[in-house]
Amino acid sequence: MSTQTILWIPIAHRKYAEANGAKYDAEQRVWYVEGEIPSALVEYIALAPRARDYTKEAVPNCPICGHAMVWINTKKPFWGCSQYKNTDCQGSRPGDYAARYPTRFAAPKSISSNAAGSSIFVRGIHLTRILSLLRRCVKNNDKILIWLNENRTEFKGKSALELMGTKEGLRRVEAFILEAFDVS
Repeated sequence: MSTQTILWIPIAHRKYAEANGAKYDAEQRVWYVEGEIPSALVEYIALAPRARDYTKEAVPNCPICGHAMVWINTKKPFWGCSQYKNTDCQGSRPGDYAARYPTRFAAPKSISSNAAGSSIFVRGIHLTRILSLLRRCVKNNDKILIWLNENRTEFKGKSALELMGTKEGLRRVEAFILEAFDVS
């Protein structure tokens, strides 16, 4: 078994991705590439989402200028226009006002090609590979979370998550998974 890296491929780019070696797993509903990542597909590496990437925010719009509002925490809290300092907009809404629909929802982000040398980019690649390996071996998100949070003697009493704070820790966790689950 070779290493699989999950990709985030927009619909319009799928033929291009297939032509450059990306494959689609219909069962898991993910795009991936096996082994070494082709340079044409580097910018499509899916970053592991943060918790805030899944939160929906119901932020009202300013009734005067239409910009998103900000929460002002005073004795009597209220929503104030975010453009107050820039344009002196005086738009406001009462504190108990609730927007009808979530106005902000963060979608998965892909990496731009100019970030290829950064340490954040390298950590993203390692984290993606680790999660891809665990997904193939464990096949259950709850068990993956348990595995990542368990303290292990192999990691000197630390959990995999604690160890993954550094590049070296990411490499150690990835090597351990490859050995422990007999992934080749």
